Amino acid sequence: MTTDNTLGPALPRFAFILCWSVAILAAAACVAANSDAVQPTAVIRVYTEQDIREYLGRLQHAGDAVHSAAAISDYLCFALIANPAGFLSVMNEHNAAFLSWLEGLQDRSFTERGGCINRHCLRDRMLQTLKALPAIAPEAPLDSKALAEKMVGRLMEITVKEDLF
Repeated sequence: MTTDNTLGPALPRFAFILCWSVAILAAAACVAANSDAVQPTAVIRVYTEQDIREYLGRLQHAGDAVHSAAAISDYLCFALIANPAGFLSVMNEHNAAFLSWLEGLQDRSFTERGGCINRHCLRDRMLQTLKALPAIAPEAPLDSKALAEKMVGRLMEITVKEDLF
């Protein structure tokens, strides 16, 4: 087992933890979206801007490793939901990486691979978060609003598809 920042042998453990974390978060987010009794902010992990930068770096190093890239992309999706202002701030700094992630979003995060994530709910929650952004932060920089609009447009195009291995 390595202790550096590479994905190496730690990937199976990383994927297992991601799967359960995302399943709990997705279920809670869907329930929260449909119930006044559950507050989504009470169940969402805090993602810092440093976390988001780290995920972007890992995504770039994952390359064509489909499952690695998918797991990291899922983390970015949940970072958007948990910390939209921080997410958009980091994406403003790393525009090329943002555009690359956005381009691969359909295949990485919205292809059903039989895991524990409700992909439909994830997409809906991301859209809900982005559409609420002006109400959350009316003072958001124009670049952040443009990125949010670009993401909303992309998410509206995306449909969850089955992996046909």
